[in-house]
Amino acid sequence: SSSLTVSDSTDAVYKCGLSDVSTGNEMSPKQVDLKFIGLTKQPDLKYFDKNGDTVSITCQSNYYSGVTGVTVAIAWYKENTQVTAGAGDALPKITSAAAADSSTYDSVLEVQMSDDNVGDYKCEYTLSGDNVVPPPNKLTSSAGKLIKETITGLDDSKYVLSGTGLTLQCTVVGPSNVDITWKKGSDKVTEGVTKDAYSDSTNSLIGKLTITATADSDDGSYSCESTRDPVIIDSTSIDVYETAVVNAEVKSGTEAIITCEVSKLNAKLSSFTWKDNSDTIVTEGANLAEYDADNKKQVVTLTNTPTADSSFKCQAKFANDEMTSESSVTLNVFTIAQTPAKNIIAVGETETLTCTVSDNTGTVAY
Repeated sequence: SSSLTVSDSTDAVYKCGLSDVSTGNEMSPKQVDLKFIGLTKQPDLKYFDKNGDTVSITCQSNYYSGVTGVTVAIAWYKENTQVTAGAGDALPKITSAAAADSSTYDSVLEVQMSDDNVGDYKCEYTLSGDNVVPPPNKLTSSAGKLIKETITGLDDSKYVLSGTGLTLQCTVVGPSNVDITWKKGSDKVTEGVTKDAYSDSTNSLIGKLTITATADSDDGSYSCESTRDPVIIDSTSIDVYETAVVNAEVKSGTEAIITCEVSKLNAKLSSFTWKDNSDTIVTEGANLAEYDADNKKQVVTLTNTPTADSSFKCQAKFANDEMTSESSVTLNVFTIAQTPAKNIIAVGETETLTCTVSDNTGTVAY
């Protein structure tokens, strides 16, 4: 007997036979047709933008019905779970058949677009029969992805202190030709717009809009839009506000009222916190006024009786409980003394009265 190992995956006709070594004549030659069957089309990347539509995923093999002694069975898998076809025309639907010219054998999986059906899909051809080497022979495709086009990243609203910087960022999941457009209201924004390189691993593109120093003119509604049809949109709003703290100078042992105000405010504050110079929260004497919708402001006060120079800061929090700003104030405590405190002098005589103010600022008015 004689054996031949073939490594070239090319269809070919092979003959084997016996030869008379003395004459060179072939005796009883035998012929075999060697056909390599593989997958000529594998599932690819599919995108959809709304639930309910139907998407088709295709697998194809060069197996053809003219090959004798070979049968084929096809199965589809989502991740590692086999897809069970629905009854009748119900989805998911699997259609497998030879092409009209019998040159290929195609299988099409139809699934309904939904969040639950997002994932990796692959097909598996199982070839069996007397003429299959080795039997059974499985052909498993690479995974094709079913991905829903999305755009995310923008919160409901942004509160930002006037003069500070802000970066909006959104992520679009979609094909590599997707792009991002930023708008304020209906107007396209180009200044401060950047984007990262498209990521093949996550099938996504990240876009950014940076405002280096916010101002009143930046108030408004912003949207991040994909450029594919149909357009998908994510949006947010920016509210630029201001804080001001009123400084206070107090006489030793007397009461000071510190006022901190947030203006140009389009929504009620979540909370307001006072802290002293050791960063300890101060609750005694703190009072948060009601939101003034007409004037778009909210005021907080702190009543305190310091005995020495002290500093306090007020911190504003908004609905997302994110600390957004703080303003500081220093209370300068001074003393005042008059000498003599009391004196009796005769009419016509002269007396000098001295008033002494002590503090550490060097800026005392008399």
